[in-house]
Amino acid sequence: MQAALSLAAEAAAQDEVPVGCVIVHGDEIVGRGFNLRNTMKSVLCHAELTALAEASAALGDWRLEDCTLYVTVEPCPMCAGAIVQARIKEVVFGTRNRKAGCAGSILDILNEPRFNHQVTVIEGVLADECAAMMSNFFKSFRQKKAAPVLRSYRAEDNPQLAALFFETIHAVTAADYTEAQREAWAPQNIDADTWCTPFLHDYTLIAEQGNTIVGFANLTAGGHLDRLYVHKGHQRKGIAAQLTAALHAQAQADGHSEITADVSITAKPFFLAQGYTVVQENRVERAGQYLTNYTMKRQLTTHTGGRKQ
Repeated sequence: MQAALSLAAEAAAQDEVPVGCVIVHGDEIVGRGFNLRNTMKSVLCHAELTALAEASAALGDWRLEDCTLYVTVEPCPMCAGAIVQARIKEVVFGTRNRKAGCAGSILDILNEPRFNHQVTVIEGVLADECAAMMSNFFKSFRQKKAAPVLRSYRAEDNPQLAALFFETIHAVTAADYTEAQREAWAPQNIDADTWCTPFLHDYTLIAEQGNTIVGFANLTAGGHLDRLYVHKGHQRKGIAAQLTAALHAQAQADGHSEITADVSITAKPFFLAQGYTVVQENRVERAGQYLTNYTMKRQLTTHTGGRKQ
């Protein structure tokens, strides 16, 4: 079961529901599998089915009569049916599947007396560990689905902000800028406190999910959107739009009739979609490298108000 748990952890690392399975023949693991349903875009990519296919290939037979199947979560109807069809001798599972389990929770397909094969079932092996892996995964999943909360900048954010900036530049802009240009733009040895100094006097917002910073942006007193970055793992989830909308509202409250930004090649389509227009194309020098960006602006409807503190 420990081997099955390790496979379940591999599934979780790929944002898959963490189910792992091994099949043992004698003292040897002959089949392994973990859930890859979303990755492979196939309902058939359950841990048990993958392990059954691998075991059959290893043993040269679809009948697995002398095998024991270990799985972290009680099998679903599809997998339970396949286990019966494969003539698996014994199933050992960790935690119950209260919504779809077919080894006794919803149905008992593995021991249906009208079938020509029944399976010995042992449950509860490493149950706490298996259950914890599932509950932790779904807790994290719910946090990821929740809209980020926007909050004010704090100086203790500096290390996370600098790391997010570095990782985002090197991962997200690679199609538009060379490695040398990216290194000049976001050097590895960046001093976080120095780089974050403008945030102390600008209107700076942090987008946070759980305890993780997933984006940030700042607006100068002159109505310039200075920086806008979203974590490389949270692109195209509406976070940039959420941040820019908040900065637009603040710029309006400050009485600005327009907002400007200097925008990378990569970010240009996003800003166009937000109603910005190109004022001019620029060639900016950074550490001996020349990078192209665009000065863009957007008209705002002004109203009286004041800068939020």
